Amino acid sequence: MTQETIESEGEIYKITGPVVVAEDLDCQMNDVVYVGGEELLGEVIQIEGGQAYIQVYEETTGVSPGEPVKNTGEPLSVELGPGLLGSIYDGLQRPLPELEEQMGSFIQRGEDAPGINPEEEYSFEPAVEEGDHVEPGDVIGTVQVSYGEHKVLLPPHSDGGEVEEVREGNYTVTDHVAELDTGEKVSMRQEVPIRDQRPAEEQLPPEVPLITGQRVFDGLFPLAKGGTAAVPGGFGTGKCVVGDTPVALADGSKRAIEDIYHDYEGRGDQTQRENERWTDLDNGPRVLSRKKGEIVEKQVSTVYKGKTDSTVSVGTRSGREVELTPVHRLFVLTPEMEIEEREAQNLQKGDTLLVPRNLPVDSSNVEIEVAEALPEKRVVGNGFEAVREAITVLEENHGTRKAAAEHLGIDDHRMDAYATGRNRPRVADATAILEEAGKTHKLRCVKGEKQSKPTRIPEEVDEDFAELLGLLLGDGTVKPRSVQFYNNNERLLDRVEHLAEKLFGLKSARTTANTVESVRVDSKVLRDLLVYLGFPETEKSLNCSVPETVMKGSEDVVAAFVRGYFLADGHFSEYEAELSTSSRRMQEDLAYALTRIGITPRVSEKQTDKNPHFRVRFSGDQLIEFHRKLEADYDKFEQIEEYLDRVEDHFRGTESVDIAPETVRSAFESSEATRADLKSAGAKLSNYETQEERISVPALQNFADVTKNKHLAEMAGNHLEHFHPDRVASIETHQETKEVYDLTVPDTHNFVGGNAPMLLHNTVTQQSLAKFSDADVIVYIGCGERGNEMTEVLEEFPELEDPQTGEKLIDRTVLIANTSNMPVAAREASIYTGVTIAEYFRDQGLDVALMADSTSRWAEAMREVSARLEEMPGERGYPAYLASRLAEFYERGGRVRPLGPEEPGSVSIIGAVSPPGGDFSEPVTQNTLRVVKNFFALDKDLAEKRHFPSINWNDSYSGYSETLSDYWQEEVDEDWNQNVQRLRDLLQESDDLEETVQLVGKDALPDRDRLTLEIGDMLKEFYLQQNAFHPVDQYSSPQKTFDMLEVILEYADHAYEALDEGALVEDIVSLNSRAEIGRIKTAEDHREKLEEVREQMQDEFGEVAEQ
Repeated sequence: MTQETIESEGEIYKITGPVVVAEDLDCQMNDVVYVGGEELLGEVIQIEGGQAYIQVYEETTGVSPGEPVKNTGEPLSVELGPGLLGSIYDGLQRPLPELEEQMGSFIQRGEDAPGINPEEEYSFEPAVEEGDHVEPGDVIGTVQVSYGEHKVLLPPHSDGGEVEEVREGNYTVTDHVAELDTGEKVSMRQEVPIRDQRPAEEQLPPEVPLITGQRVFDGLFPLAKGGTAAVPGGFGTGKCVVGDTPVALADGSKRAIEDIYHDYEGRGDQTQRENERWTDLDNGPRVLSRKKGEIVEKQVSTVYKGKTDSTVSVGTRSGREVELTPVHRLFVLTPEMEIEEREAQNLQKGDTLLVPRNLPVDSSNVEIEVAEALPEKRVVGNGFEAVREAITVLEENHGTRKAAAEHLGIDDHRMDAYATGRNRPRVADATAILEEAGKTHKLRCVKGEKQSKPTRIPEEVDEDFAELLGLLLGDGTVKPRSVQFYNNNERLLDRVEHLAEKLFGLKSARTTANTVESVRVDSKVLRDLLVYLGFPETEKSLNCSVPETVMKGSEDVVAAFVRGYFLADGHFSEYEAELSTSSRRMQEDLAYALTRIGITPRVSEKQTDKNPHFRVRFSGDQLIEFHRKLEADYDKFEQIEEYLDRVEDHFRGTESVDIAPETVRSAFESSEATRADLKSAGAKLSNYETQEERISVPALQNFADVTKNKHLAEMAGNHLEHFHPDRVASIETHQETKEVYDLTVPDTHNFVGGNAPMLLHNTVTQQSLAKFSDADVIVYIGCGERGNEMTEVLEEFPELEDPQTGEKLIDRTVLIANTSNMPVAAREASIYTGVTIAEYFRDQGLDVALMADSTSRWAEAMREVSARLEEMPGERGYPAYLASRLAEFYERGGRVRPLGPEEPGSVSIIGAVSPPGGDFSEPVTQNTLRVVKNFFALDKDLAEKRHFPSINWNDSYSGYSETLSDYWQEEVDEDWNQNVQRLRDLLQESDDLEETVQLVGKDALPDRDRLTLEIGDMLKEFYLQQNAFHPVDQYSSPQKTFDMLEVILEYADHAYEALDEGALVEDIVSLNSRAEIGRIKTAEDHREKLEEVREQMQDEFGEVAEQ
């Protein structure tokens, strides 16, 4: 900031949140000012007497009265020109990637950077000549950029004039490329006030649709280019899981997600809204996550807690269970061999989920901290002498022994006893003495009571210690002064005796209790150490778990524990091995431990008379892997080996997946392989062409190898090497208000969790309208959204493929990120910044889709600033001018003829509203609905029925249907409007009949009404439902949208005619052509499929009529 840009100065009188009051400041409304010593950006929003009220767009913490306020005399403006598209800004048009490169993840106050790179050069091609007269908005030249031709316009605030000089060549955006006779010098860069609506030559009627590729929008509720629409956001239905869901941490341990939330709550920037709270973290926990077909370590950026009124429990054939919100996604392997992220509410029984085969953890064995584990035990052996030597050093350092004791907080008589050898020092005291003296001696030999024997403490939990823990947790117990292991297997008793002596230097005794042999180790030190490591003191069978020191250890340590537990409390029967327990926590831990070593288990629960019985089982290939990794010279392993030798050439339960016949045929036909080649490779083609047989993973690999199909090879050799296919067995919806939790994992958007390891997707914002609309430019404003949601938008957009160009969607997008933890005042700036940029591209003759998510957060910011100004509140505390501000924003949309270019341009505004609790009567929603022409009502009931998009056809509306009717008739088909009206009528009649069915039942309806219900279901299922994840169905062209509705109506006409001729409703709805209509939307060539279905309908209805 140079002094020449400052018109006047004042000083701060008082500060109240984002509002600063300045005195002695010569200013006007909407002047940009710099506040305080750090020169925080602000804007004058009210002037009373000699005081100016300033809305500050940065955090005001630490700013004090008396600090200077500098007025620039200029309105808040944005930079416009080439280089805008592909940019990511904050609400003040500061480029976030550039600022991150300069100062890291957090922008320092008062920092700034140009909105457009001032150093990049563009090749300017003049469109005018010297002597030409130009007016505001005229095109004076063009430059070529990555997205095509960019017009350089004379700014709208220019006075115009005659061109005296125009320069062709390479220039930066700040260089002058033309000069007018008025002395005005023109560059490619403009500065335009954000609160001023950009002028246009003429407002045009909204006669051209913004084609979205979504049938429910284009068909029922079309939006015009230049139109306005509102979409309600979710109400407490985030993508979350219930609180007791375990999450796999990167150190090998696991923790309930609610505990993770509470561990990190408040450790970063906190945000709270009604029924939800989250913390954005700088140094969050590290979790395991899927990335490009493998499990990797990732850091959590946000912990979240909210509420939901419904959840979905998903169970799999392997026994995995997870309870999550309906919109939480899981990873599904489709029959087309694609990995799809599918919401829980959209899952079907039989869907194949991907679950991790192993959990790679970069860990080493955990050291045993004796001072923490056994602080009250006494030090003996070399440690005792080391402590006495350390006391001597402390006497020299502190002058006297008493002074040293006082410094450490140790009783001086106790210190004397340690020094003279009368008493053995407590471990806690000895550790403090050694550390203070700078000694590194490790205390590894301790004892309990005076008469007890010394016990050696291992430095770490190694394989031997882990095996002993497994044996004891399987068949052992702790008594007040001893540890006991019960088992009639002589070799196991010997093993426990051996390990007790090897690890701890302790002798054991043999006893017999109720015919069960046992080994007893009399050592309170060992007993207390085991309790410290997590060994239950009471009801071991119900409370046991795998010690965290084992879970955090190396793979060999985990394997040794599992071996010990299996030998003590596992068994092998017929074809499978089993680990059983009465502790649900132990079952979960064993499932994770087995997965750590590459074994994918099945889990189940069996209720007995006394306690539930939790089972962890594995067979087939997993049993082979278990025997290979854990083999030991014991009877149980010999039984497994004998079984595997006996069934070596027989089926061992190899896992398999569904594969679509079309996928098999396409891969085969595009290859040079023969059927004989496949048969000899163990992948007989006929087995899979009719989808009667699932394909095993080895057979899929063979099939991919023979056909040289890269996609199938990647799936079989990479994804299915790291992930196990697990089929959905149960889906249950619960209607109950619950607390739910989520973690944001940047980049990968998923984490490993569940009662046995599975992949859980976290929040990601879908941008179907942005991706598939036929707008030339997209402006996305994240206004006051959660930090993790905005993070995902910023990461998701650059990766989305643009269906129009095949390039990245970000290349024709401007993202404006203003999160909820940023100053509230900046939300307003983000809204106006976004719409000003959109108007600029509109004047280029382009169609712009602007999406503001959410305008409710902007309204909340207005409410807070209004309260700081002590203005008279309106309804629910919002300012009285709420309605006018919303109207001004949406009125900046429209289709226009720009001042200069001949081509019309448009700005279509789609605003998201987030009414608290789903209350549409609240002021923001109501004032928005008074202004916008379209309303897309999201319906929770439809979402719970797995109907997507979940747009309620009764509550939604479009104000453009009539003005767009001519377009549809002329550009698509003259029957468009007629068919859409029939669609509306049938949906209304069907819904009315459904209400009647609730009262009297379906069988009480006349046949014609029953048929109408069936046709209504076809319209909802085949036409209105659309799969955003299917590569074909995710986009429906206007012609396809028309054709699909047309063929359903043709079916309806045939059906009513057949009914009138005496056919039965049951015969009509059971025709094969009915189901084939539903397959048109996923057909690669829908016109070819359409003709097939029409021919089939003619034949089948002809046969029905003859019966």
